[in-house]
Amino acid sequence: MNKLVNGLLLLLVSTCVWCDPVDEIIETAGITRSLDSIESQLLRGFRAGLAQTPADSATREEMMQELQAQFAPGIFQAHVHRKISATLLEPDHAELMAWYSAPLGKKITSYEIAAIEPEQISKMTAMVDRLVADEARMRIAARMDELLDSTDQNIELARASQTAILEGMLGKEDAARFMLQMDEALDQNRAEMERLVHASMVFIYQDLTRDELEQYIGFLANPSAQRLYQAAQVGLIEYVALSFEQVGSLLRRKLEMPVTGLQEHAVVHHR
Repeated sequence: MNKLVNGLLLLLVSTCVWCDPVDEIIETAGITRSLDSIESQLLRGFRAGLAQTPADSATREEMMQELQAQFAPGIFQAHVHRKISATLLEPDHAELMAWYSAPLGKKITSYEIAAIEPEQISKMTAMVDRLVADEARMRIAARMDELLDSTDQNIELARASQTAILEGMLGKEDAARFMLQMDEALDQNRAEMERLVHASMVFIYQDLTRDELEQYIGFLANPSAQRLYQAAQVGLIEYVALSFEQVGSLLRRKLEMPVTGLQEHAVVHHR
């Protein structure tokens, strides 16, 4: 009998899809898909940034291979998973799954996942002016942004990428002088970035009623949701900043240019 019980327990463990409640939350909330999309965007952005450096094509490709290794399947996501696991409280699991398992939660998550497809991003971009004209929904989007810190996340990711490229060209000490210019440029562009973030939210949730939007905002304001999204954001930015820093250091070692030439290139690129 004991052998039979042990065998059944082993079977249950081996076939348990959601033994870790955090796995269930991350997958059901669409966070895994979102991280995959962010990863692709980061790699494309860093490649574009490298194209502006004095590195030759072979060096640029080596940098991209190094960065892709940093974002090998599962590694990036595992870091965010650990951050979420360390942050969520035990009661949060049931509260979060109650939302994500409910019809409205499922509908909203399906909209969010659909919106990260390239064709949807292109469609949203073409509609920006029309989206921002909807003042009522733009105000709702601003409230969501306050709860999710989406604009701040985009700025921090851009800063991490640009910092890595600057430090790669100049080294940390010489790059520090140009970092101020970079921060000023990001601050100047904040309003436009915020406008695009809010427009994207209007696009994603355009088929929701005002009542459904208010319910979603109520959920996002819930402490359990705040812990989930803040932990995911912190884990994301931490990992991206560290990965870009490591690749930037490698770029610095690879570049064999006089410091003066590198500084001139940085000034032209970041004016």
